[in-house]
Amino acid sequence: MVKQTLLSIIVFILLAQPMLLFGQSSNEKDDWASVMTLPVGRGLRVDTKSKKRFEGTLNNVSDTSITVLRDGKTEIIYQSDVKKVSTVGKGSMGKSIAIGTGIGAGAGAGSAGALLGATGGSDATAAILAIGIAIGAGIGAAVGATLRGHKRTLIYQSK
Repeated sequence: MVKQTLLSIIVFILLAQPMLLFGQSSNEKDDWASVMTLPVGRGLRVDTKSKKRFEGTLNNVSDTSITVLRDGKTEIIYQSDVKKVSTVGKGSMGKSIAIGTGIGAGAGAGSAGALLGATGGSDATAAILAIGIAIGAGIGAAVGATLRGHKRTLIYQSK
């Protein structure tokens, strides 16, 4: 009886809580005011309903439009045509290196496997594969470090 009463109390408390506790976000992505709080000079990407994409820096935001500076030109996009606004920043160097290392290791393994297949194999197959993987991973890590990705964060999306 005590267990059933305690369980009933717990269920009641959980059902009485606001929906925020169940994963609902209070930061709505369809609020233009969140775009208006962005600082001038911030990296942006604006996707329009007419399938155009503008990537550059924020020049101005008003109640009715957003102005993006790209390639030395200012582009005015009216809010009624905006589908999405995302901030653009530098991505994680560690993540880029890890991805590059993985891709490079795979390419190195594939190249070493192709070499072994073309030459009829070898008694040192494992060593050749290991060398191919190591060389590919090293090259991939270097490429990943130089081609650091971009991180996008969705700020606004029209309904």
